[in-house]
Parts: sequence; C-alpha cells; structure tokens
Amino acid sequence: MENATRDELVEQAASRALECLRGGVTTVRDCGDREFVSLRVRDDIAAGRRRGARVLAAGPPITVPGGHLSWCGGAVASLTEMRTAVMGLLANKVDLVKVMASGGNMTRESSPWAPQFGEAELRELVALAHTQGLRVAAHAHSTEAIRHVVSAGVDTIEHCTWRSADGRLSVDARVVEQIVRRGPFVVLTMAGIQRGLLPNCAPDSALRKAALISSDTGDLREDFAWARSMRAAGARLVVASDAGVRLTSFDGLSQSIRCGMVALGLAVSEAISLVTLRAAEAPGVEDSVGSIEEGKVADFVVLDGVVDASSDSLGSVRQVWQAGRLVVNDGQLVKSDDWL
Repeated sequence: MENATRDELVEQAASRALECLRGGVTTVRDCGDREFVSLRVRDDIAAGRRRGARVLAAGPPITVPGGHLSWCGGAVASLTEMRTAVMGLLANKVDLVKVMASGGNMTRESSPWAPQFGEAELRELVALAHTQGLRVAAHAHSTEAIRHVVSAGVDTIEHCTWRSADGRLSVDARVVEQIVRRGPFVVLTMAGIQRGLLPNCAPDSALRKAALISSDTGDLREDFAWARSMRAAGARLVVASDAGVRLTSFDGLSQSIRCGMVALGLAVSEAISLVTLRAAEAPGVEDSVGSIEEGKVADFVVLDGVVDASSDSLGSVRQVWQAGRLVVNDGQLVKSDDWL
C-alpha cells in the first residue's frame, strides 16, 4: 500500500476497523499511519458515518530519516524537527504519540536491535506530549532503546523484546526494576509468528515454519520466560495482537489471548483481563471501556461455549455488543435499524 492514495488508505483502514469489530474488538489503538488516515476513520466511526471498532489514533509515528516506518512521514533529524513533528500531531488532534525508539522488522533499512533516539531526545518528546495531556507509546526491541524509553518516562513500551546489538536476548534486571517502580505498561505483541507456535497450528503450515524461524527456543512458553519474570516482579503487562503485520489478521484477537495463556501461564480469565481492562488502562480510557461496570459504555462479546477456570481456549465470537447495541451477530453486521 506504499503507493496508495489517501482515499484508498482510508478505505483500507475502515475495512480493518470493521474486521476488528467482527472479531470482538470494540476499541482499538492504531499506533502508526500515513497521512493521518486513522484519524479520518476514527472521526467517521465516532460520528456514525462508518461502522467499526472505536479508534485511538497516533497518526504518523516519530522516527528517524530512513528509520523504522519512515515512509509514514514522521521522520525527524533534530530536536527542532522533533518538536515540530509533535506539535503537528497535536494540531491534528491525535489520541497518543508513537515513537520508534528502535528499528523494526518491517523496515529493511533499520535494525530492530539498535536504538534510533537518545535518552535526551526521548525526554523532550515525552515532556512535550505530557504537557498536552497525551501519552507516549514507544516501539522498542533493543535493550538499549528500552533503557532510554524507561528513563524518558514513556507510558507504554511496545514489544519490549530485550535484544542486544547482535540480536540475542539480553534482559537488564535494573531496568526491569525501574519499569516496576515507574509503572509504564509493557505491551506484549502476540502476532502471527507467536500464534504459529500454538499447539493447534498445523506443523507443515507456512505460519508454523515462519514462527520457528523467528523463535529463540521453538516453544512459546520458553520464548516468554522473561515476560513471566517481569509479571512476577510486578510489571504491568498488556497482551496485544499487533494486527496488520505479516501473518496477523485483524479479527484474530482470540488467538493472541490464547498465546497469552500459553506464554504467561495464565488462566483464561487472567488472559482476557490483559486484553480488556489492562489494555484500556494503558492508553488511559479505562473510565469508559475495558470492563462491564456502572458508568461505562456497555461493550461486551458473547462467545460460543462456556469459558470457566478449566478452559484452555476461547470459543468463536457469536455476538458483539458496542455501547449497548448488538452490532455483530454470528459474524454478520446487524443493520442499524435492527439494533437492539
């Protein structure tokens, strides 16, 4: 979609928001777009012009020239350019600020294992965003980048995969202590390559083969031993899907929940809490969504079958209710004039 027009991108984004809704996601956080297309979709859904999951939109992520997702338009080469870029995001009324603190796997020219910004630059970005009441989400695979974003005071650490300069797992225990003390949310992205390690994934499938290539151990639970240790220490973990990256659909959140159960050794209710209430707390919208309580909007999902303490998976999505209205029934959108 690099050569797509803005209108084409808007239609693609709107389609994905609808896929999220069909899959049981009523509110979604978009952590990077081009030309502010996610804000257009956000506003259309909020105004009732389109159907889909509510969108919390970051707009183009802040990165470096030639860095991770620089083609989205958020590249900056100096502190002055960073300030200008953040003010541009604020002027466009984003819901959060996203920064690429390390390189990433979707950009060939960048290295996931190397930081893209120094601590001073990130402090400046965080201070400016926080002054305007916005939270900062930091993409960080590199251990050095994780050190920088924790010191800078970001609100969420996306991925947090603790990689040294040569790509090996390298957890910094002192930084883990800082994470626990300072309280940023750690967002574990259970995408397609993690789903490919689930026991029910076909052994000869392309997904399984890709997962094994990317995995350190070939075992989902072993791959996330560091995350279990962080959770035991008191870090606030969130499970997310990273939908949109390779091999990762927008309607497969239940598979990410299952990954959370296996990787973190959680009961199904605990795993669900990490994609509902805890996921709402991370961007600061827990006062309205994330749980069924008086005063919140009435969002909930009806699953096929009984989910209890002994369950090791979720049933398929039967119904989706958004703001007290039945919006999806057996996979089909409910017409607005039939809303209950």
